[in-house]
Amino acid sequence: MRYLQQVAHLNCLCSWIWSGCAPRHPCKRHAAMQRLCPRWTVLVLVLSVEAVEAVTQTFHRPPVSSPLSRSEVLALRTAFSAKFGASSGSREPTDLSSGRRLLHGLPMRLTEQIRRDWQLVESDKVQQVKVSPGGPGEAVITWLTQDRRLPSLVEYQSARSVFSRTAQGEVNVYTTQICLPNSQVMADPLLGPPNIPLNYDELTKLLNTSSFLPPESDSWRFLGPNADPWEFLAKTNFCIDYKNPNAYYTSPYIHTVTLRGLGGSTDYSFRPAGSSRSFHFKTPPNAGANAAPMRLGVWADIGITNVSFGVMSKMLDLEPDLLVTVGDLSYADGWAERWDIFGMMMEPLMSSRYHLAVVGNHEIIQNNGVDFIHRYPMPFRQSGAPGPYMFAYESGLLYLIGLPGSYAPTAKGSLQWSFAEEKLMEVDRERTPWVVVVFHTPWYNSNNAHFGEGMKHQWDMEELFYQHGVDLVFNGHVHSYERSFPVYNHSRNECGTTHIVVGDGGNYEGPAIYEGHPPGWRTPQPSWSAFREASYGPGLLTVFNSTHAEWRWHRVACVFENKAHRAVNWTKFTYEGARQSLGRTRPMSAFYWDGVSGPAGGPECATEGDNAEQAYEASDVVMLVRDPQRCPNKSFRQPGTMATAASTGAPVWFTEAPVWSTAAAASVVAAVGMALVLVQSRRCNGALQQQPLLSG
Repeated sequence: MRYLQQVAHLNCLCSWIWSGCAPRHPCKRHAAMQRLCPRWTVLVLVLSVEAVEAVTQTFHRPPVSSPLSRSEVLALRTAFSAKFGASSGSREPTDLSSGRRLLHGLPMRLTEQIRRDWQLVESDKVQQVKVSPGGPGEAVITWLTQDRRLPSLVEYQSARSVFSRTAQGEVNVYTTQICLPNSQVMADPLLGPPNIPLNYDELTKLLNTSSFLPPESDSWRFLGPNADPWEFLAKTNFCIDYKNPNAYYTSPYIHTVTLRGLGGSTDYSFRPAGSSRSFHFKTPPNAGANAAPMRLGVWADIGITNVSFGVMSKMLDLEPDLLVTVGDLSYADGWAERWDIFGMMMEPLMSSRYHLAVVGNHEIIQNNGVDFIHRYPMPFRQSGAPGPYMFAYESGLLYLIGLPGSYAPTAKGSLQWSFAEEKLMEVDRERTPWVVVVFHTPWYNSNNAHFGEGMKHQWDMEELFYQHGVDLVFNGHVHSYERSFPVYNHSRNECGTTHIVVGDGGNYEGPAIYEGHPPGWRTPQPSWSAFREASYGPGLLTVFNSTHAEWRWHRVACVFENKAHRAVNWTKFTYEGARQSLGRTRPMSAFYWDGVSGPAGGPECATEGDNAEQAYEASDVVMLVRDPQRCPNKSFRQPGTMATAASTGAPVWFTEAPVWSTAAAASVVAAVGMALVLVQSRRCNGALQQQPLLSG
């Protein structure tokens, strides 16, 4: 509470400075705020409430389940297709007969644009529509269809124009061998009630070639009615035998069309050829533009559970300008139909804004990322990247670099290291002062799940990131949320990088509280770790200017252990069986969500088994401050050069930077604010020159 009061005081103080007014005691109490310029009074109050309260409204969500089927996703999407009635301002649940849009009792506060996008026509031949960035002024539209006759054509129009244009693209399919992961979650999800989401009958049908081949065929295989198809698959390294004609999956037709000549921060509508629906999206701001705060939505490890759907719904409510997924999208895990289910579920979000993504282990280990490359094309060619798992993208005041991280060589001189160095040297900090890097496996993770997996990558590239003043790194992989203080080499460092793990998108593997010795978070909490929690929710980075940005994580769901769960009986052929011999087996327990617990303002809760000190917190909010004067590695330099220390000309290197507590940082900011007050002591005269919010 003391910290929140300091934040409110600082908001008041800073607002006084920005407005240029200088009353004698402007922040002594809230009543004194009235002495500020009238046009700033409302803004200051809004900022203060936003910083202090950090509370969202209670949502009534459906209970979580194991991976959803196509029909279940259609049912959820259909529920959203109902129109709001006259009383749509209420947040109370009602049924569809009222004419208001809701999801099993979940009312949504949506913009008119999203209301138009959230429609479902099951007879529409065009499905899984997505928008991603291309080069400058380009948007890449992707959709899937089963109809070979439909052309790769898009009609599109700016909201500022009465004329429409057309763009033509290309269509392709891909074929892969069906390989499933040797993991227990395929048959026994940890998140959801006990069931078997993978259809054993369907798998048996694929494996049992005796149903259509004669015994003399070398491809003949027989599985009796009581046979275990999973055990059979284990004998061929969990891939259907290449001799089996059923061993291969071919995708639907994937259409890709590039729209060109687009403006920044502009609304567009488009309609793919053959579709009965129109879609709408808004382009993010052009690189260097600072007309308004830019919002970057970040999440990872999503999957297709009802928790995934709830987190996606919250992300829509946040209305990011740009969306980034930090790996592990669909959790198809070799069962390609799940990619289609994921595409349908995420269409409302990914068809209404630009989406960028990097690969995670669940993309790489099955089919070497072929599904991801074709279904979610990234702007790697436009970035000059050597492969489809890397990209660089500029928007507003952000310079964003996407990397494969631990899933490609990282040593100095490797393709990944060289690409990262090249892009970091290209950054113009006057144009895009905030530098963000995303890759899946984290360096800074205090959970026993996946602990230390990114160590080699960190050894190879952390110095490079530090020298070039990377501001933020986003990761996934660990199914929890964790934010670090600015850190370098495992020590808090004001000129280091803030690392944020957002692997809490809702997938069926469950929360990161069940693995390790002991399971859950490592204790004590490391000094570099600022906040950690094993619940589910999305995050939003709001960039105000060159020096200030707010990061806010919103909890959507706490999950609880299902006491009635009984684990599937596994055989010696499985990966879990091998783990048991190493003494590293995870308890076979399942978790469920009550559909209510999680959001701020709802029932007090924590994910069961979460041993974090912040386990009951419903949100995490922090103002991130760049200070190039104190941190030369984050200062402006000519693109193509490295930041250097002014006195020695050596690369920037801080071995013993001071460690700040949150209260100390707030005190320093307050002191700087008072210094600015003395320098800029203009009085409010009703005709003051306007200044931008948090001008850098």
